[in-house]
Amino acid sequence: MKPVQWIGAAVHLLLGLVFPYVLGGTVVLTYGLMSPSTAKQKLAGALIAIVYVAMITAVNVMVLKYLPRKSKINSAVIHAALFAAGAAVMFAALRR
Repeated sequence: MKPVQWIGAAVHLLLGLVFPYVLGGTVVLTYGLMSPSTAKQKLAGALIAIVYVAMITAVNVMVLKYLPRKSKINSAVIHAALFAAGAAVMFAALRR
């Protein structure tokens, strides 16, 4: 793997680790926890989700842009697996 692919893999792992917090924050701010959320809170929740998705998209574009087609598919699968593993580890850690 090229160095940029390693960097992309590490970033996806880190993004997977913070996913439970982003998911929880987005849901709580958008829908409210004990009471309905205000328009300002809904906007904050939407912005959190948009920035998070934009970060994932930016990493994918930067890492996969110059790779040949077969390498793009392989790297995308590796990145998705690392993201899922990071999210699973953090969900399991938060459950304790």
